[in-house]
Amino acid sequence: MAIQVLIVDDHAVLRAGLRMLLDAEPDIEVIGEAQNGATAIQMVENNPPDVVVLDISMPGLSGSDAIGLILKSCPSTKVLILTMHSDVIYVRQMFQRGAKGYVLKSAADTELITAIRKVHTGGVYIESSLVLPANSSRTCWPCPAPGRAERRKRSATANSRCWSTSRTDTRTARPPRSCTSP
Repeated sequence: MAIQVLIVDDHAVLRAGLRMLLDAEPDIEVIGEAQNGATAIQMVENNPPDVVVLDISMPGLSGSDAIGLILKSCPSTKVLILTMHSDVIYVRQMFQRGAKGYVLKSAADTELITAIRKVHTGGVYIESSLVLPANSSRTCWPCPAPGRAERRKRSATANSRCWSTSRTDTRTARPPRSCTSP
């Protein structure tokens, strides 16, 4: 059975392009399109998809606000974020809210299909440009630097919250967690 996908983005041209890209895959079926979070929630309630491809920034109910409501109405649906936002703060926030994947629009043509298949099977997918290489000497993503006064109060390690890439490869990174957590 084909993976049923709902595309949620406020730009009609992007939705049409994504539909063409996904319709070319024999194991993926686009079952609908929505232009905002409110419409997406109604569509999920009426015809639950396997995967919702969701933009963060939309007028009305944004993807950021809609993700929790989508998962509440249909917990088995997987949410894959497709956005222009590459800032780690957005990535972390979407995973904390329940997303299972994160892909930048600039890489949608090469990574979206793989991401849909990965999250559908229960995996986690983070676009490769957002993940540290496995051979990196850094153990976590950089986080916003605290202000000068804050740096004096706390050490950078205690203040930093970032992603660990140990024990992961670049395509299946673990969801965000503190570098200091187990």
